[in-house]
Amino acid sequence: MYKLLLFFSFLFSTNQAHSIQDGIEKAQKECDALPPLPLDKLQQHAKHEDNVNIAVNFGAHAYCMFQKLGLQNIEGHIQSGTLKEVVQRHISKPEQVDVVVKKCSLNGGTKEETAVKLLMCLKDHHVGV
Repeated sequence: MYKLLLFFSFLFSTNQAHSIQDGIEKAQKECDALPPLPLDKLQQHAKHEDNVNIAVNFGAHAYCMFQKLGLQNIEGHIQSGTLKEVVQRHISKPEQVDVVVKKCSLNGGTKEETAVKLLMCLKDHHVGV
């Protein structure tokens, strides 16, 4: 859980760090009602280690956090406007921002699957990792 909280803290790091950090911590507390995630599996998954079976509820935690932070709506659809704001905090070139937002805005499968895809896309593009 700690690694996921660190990811979201970095993802939303800005000059408004205190208010964003407060929002992340509030979302984390609300999402902690879900069964906990094994930290070792998250660390292996974050390192792209082969054959790592992440916890079944990983997607639920990712969706919960993204929904609370405004990156996904209640139906699980990615909110491109919020995503663009987040990406702009980490990438300065507008054309690169647009490419990342387009690649990471793909909805598909369940809301939990979409959350995991979004999380991995952001990581692959060095946003929030």
